[in-house]
Amino acid sequence: MIEGSACDKFFDIIIVGGSFSGLTTAISMAIDKKIKIAVIDKQDFVNKERSNDGKALAISNHSIDFLKKISAIDDQLLENSAPILDIKITYNQSPITLDFIGSKNSNNQAFGFIISSFDLYNQLKKRALKLDNIEFICPVFYQKIDFLPNLNRVYLDN
Repeated sequence: MIEGSACDKFFDIIIVGGSFSGLTTAISMAIDKKIKIAVIDKQDFVNKERSNDGKALAISNHSIDFLKKISAIDDQLLENSAPILDIKITYNQSPITLDFIGSKNSNNQAFGFIISSFDLYNQLKKRALKLDNIEFICPVFYQKIDFLPNLNRVYLDN
C-alpha cells in the first residue's frame, strides 16, 4: 500500500527507483497482467527526457536474450551497439590474467554488447509506459516503509 502524495493505493509490487534495474524488474513482472505494479522515483522520468551523458553499459548475451524476451529492446538498438569480442580479466597487481582476446563464445558470437545507457534507458522507459498494469508515481520521495505481516506500507513525502 502507498500512502501520501494524494495517493492511497494498493499494489502487489512496489518498486523504488525507475532506472535500469527498476524498469527491467517492472517490465518482467508485468508479463503477469494480474499483478499491479507501482514504480516510484524521486525524478519525474515519465514527463522529462533524460540527457545523454555519454555513458555505456556492457551487457552479456544472456541479459540481451532476457531483454528481448520481455520485449524491452529491439534489433535496432543492437545494430547501433558495439559487440564485445575481447575480454581480459586482471586483479590488482596479480601476474595472473584471464584472456579471451580475439575469441568468441561457444556459439561463435560476441560475448555481449556495449550499449549506450541513454538508448537502453529510453527503450526500457518506452516499453514500461505501454504496460497497463504498471503505474508510475513520480516525482516523490518515500519517507519510510512498514513491513507488516500481511501488508507492506510505503509512505511518500507529498
